[in-house]
Amino acid sequence: MKTTKWSLQELNYVCDYHPFRVCGTPNPNKNQDTYRIMDMKDPTSHNFQRNLAYFQGVLLAFFRSFPEFINFPVVNIAIIPSSTAGNSSVALTSIISHLNLNLGPRLIYNPDFLVRTKSIPSAHNGGARSAQIHLDSIEVKARINGDLPMILLDDVYTTGSSMAACEQLLRNAGVKKLYKLVLGKTV
Repeated sequence: MKTTKWSLQELNYVCDYHPFRVCGTPNPNKNQDTYRIMDMKDPTSHNFQRNLAYFQGVLLAFFRSFPEFINFPVVNIAIIPSSTAGNSSVALTSIISHLNLNLGPRLIYNPDFLVRTKSIPSAHNGGARSAQIHLDSIEVKARINGDLPMILLDDVYTTGSSMAACEQLLRNAGVKKLYKLVLGKTV
């Protein structure tokens, strides 16, 4: 894992992510983490369960090192929404459930913390990579206790536009302490 301790200022991430393709051609730098993350995006993949278990284990160890669990009985967690309105990440919601089973129900996840209200073209398929497109299509639809720390979770971080937009929306909703966590950071 790349991040060794939690940071409020920095992006917390599990591994470097080398995209499968770069400019339409196969990426010679793709590695096992590339395949793990690609499998996490497709619940029908024959390696989905194996790679889900891998990330569940890595994140369980990561969360056990999280100092906020010492000071707070619960921590909010929000998932950056899919580009398609109404869709959610099966992998990320499964990871949160696994963490709650193994750490005690200490993560408060509400799918209404961040809701995609209008579908947008997926960035990895050529969609725009601007924060504004996310600000125009995502809303906070749940009441948030801003005194609790919030973890903002996503699978892949590339340009940071969706992360920046969701961070802004959550801070506008009252979140004071926000940690950004992704499975893979694009290199």
